[in-house]
Amino acid sequence: MTNSRTSNPVTLTLDMRGNYTGFTGLPKDCTMKEAEAAGYLVLHNNEVSAGQEIWDHFMDTAAQGGDAGIRMAHFFDDEADSPFYNDLFFQNGIYYLFDNTAETRKQQPFTHLLRLTGQTGIPLKDATFIVLTNDSSLTFADVWKSMISSDTAVINSIAPHRIVRMITG
Repeated sequence: MTNSRTSNPVTLTLDMRGNYTGFTGLPKDCTMKEAEAAGYLVLHNNEVSAGQEIWDHFMDTAAQGGDAGIRMAHFFDDEADSPFYNDLFFQNGIYYLFDNTAETRKQQPFTHLLRLTGQTGIPLKDATFIVLTNDSSLTFADVWKSMISSDTAVINSIAPHRIVRMITG
C-alpha cells in the first residue's frame, strides 16, 4: 500500500517539443494547508513547513536508483504571488528540475544532486545548497560566487547548476 504522505503527486510529462506540462491546472490561490494536503513539500520563507518525510522519501528513493518525483510549493511572506512551484524528478538515473515561473520548461538533464555546505552572510551563518549539476566537483564557494557576482565572466566560469533548495541556520 502506498503511503499518501510519501507518494508521488507529480509525473514527468512532456509535450511533443520536450516541454514539461506538469504544471497545467495548478490552483492560483493555494494555501500552505492545501499544499500539504496535496502531498507537496511546503517551504515557507525557504524553511520546511510541512512534508519533510516527502523530501526524505524522494532522496532515499533516488539514492537507491528508483524513479521519483516531488513537488515543492514555495510561500513567502513578502510576495503576494505566492506560491511558486518546483517539480523535481529522478528518472532513469537523471535529475530534472522544472519551475512553474520559468519562461521555458525544456527538459535539462543533470547527473548529480549535491548537498554543499558552507557559510554565508554577515555575521556568517551555516548554509546548505542542494544543487543539480553535471560536475561532481562543484563546491559551495562556486555556487555562492555565482549568486553574488555581477561579472558575467565569473558566472560563466562556474559549472552549470540549478539550486533546488537553500537551507540556512
